[in-house]
Amino acid sequence: LETVKEPANEEGHNGCSDGISAEQKHDEDYHHQREKELSAYHQYHDSQSHDSNESTNSYYRYPTHEHQMVHMRPNQLFPNSPGWQCDECLMETFDSNLSAYISTEKNYLVCEDCFKSNGYSVGDQS
Repeated sequence: LETVKEPANEEGHNGCSDGISAEQKHDEDYHHQREKELSAYHQYHDSQSHDSNESTNSYYRYPTHEHQMVHMRPNQLFPNSPGWQCDECLMETFDSNLSAYISTEKNYLVCEDCFKSNGYSVGDQS
């Protein structure tokens, strides 16, 4: 295959006068769009009516994850998934009755065994 050199222009590769290439612009748009998307927890939380006694009313923290977490069954957030995987120990489970600690901001899960070693409660939601 022969490499073809594209003609340069003064406005940049995509017609932008700021010198950003079309690929860079696409990457910027993609990442900006991803930042706006709600986490699975937020989608679930926004679609439910909540009782003040629910376990999702308490927040938890895990040292390797910067966002607050809730304790619940992953199949509540991902009902069509046959199972889930802990993002710490990489254990896979297909038991829909097992609970995990799930990030409120990212699609990140920690199994109960991993959480026991380093996780902690930070109290109730306000």
